[in-house]
Amino acid sequence: MKYVLPLLLILIVVFGYLYYQKMEQRYEELQANYVQAREEYVQKVSELQKKIETLQAVIQEREEDVKKKERRIADLDKQLQHLETQPVEETAQEQLLIWKQKFSLCEQIVADKDAIIFSLTQKYEAQVRITSATEELLSQTQLRLIEAEQRLKKRDRTRKIFTGALIVTSAILILKEVLK
Repeated sequence: MKYVLPLLLILIVVFGYLYYQKMEQRYEELQANYVQAREEYVQKVSELQKKIETLQAVIQEREEDVKKKERRIADLDKQLQHLETQPVEETAQEQLLIWKQKFSLCEQIVADKDAIIFSLTQKYEAQVRITSATEELLSQTQLRLIEAEQRLKKRDRTRKIFTGALIVTSAILILKEVLK
C-alpha cells in the first residue's frame, strides 16, 4: 500500500504525457493534411489559370482576325459599290471574284467565331473547376477546423483531469508524509 500512491502518481504523469504526445501528433497530422490539400489546390488553380490565360490569348487572336476579315469585307463592299455603277458586262468577272472573296472570308469568320465559342466554353469550364476546387478546400478547411477545435477541447479536458488527479495524488502523498 505504501507504493501504490507513488506508483499511481507516476502512471498518471506517464499516461498524461503519452496522451498529450498522441494528441500533438494527431494535430500535426491534421496540419500536414491541410498543408498538402492547400498545395494541391494552389497547383490545380495555377494550372487552370494558365489554361484560362492561354484560352484568353486564343480568343483575342481570333477576335482580331475576325475584325480584320470584317474590314476586308467592308473594303470589298466598297469595291462592289463602285463596280455596280459601271456596266455589268464589263465588271461581271471582277464582281464574281469579289463575291467569292467575301464568301470565303465569311466562312473563315464563322470558323473563327466557332473557335471563339469553343475557347469561351473551355474557359468557363476551367473557371467552374476553380470555383469547385475553392469550395472543396473551404469545406475541407472548415471540417479540419471543427476537428481541430474538438481535439483541443478534448485535450484541455483531459489535461484538467490529469492535473486534478496529479494534484489529488500529490496531496494524498504529502498528507501521508505529514501525518506520519
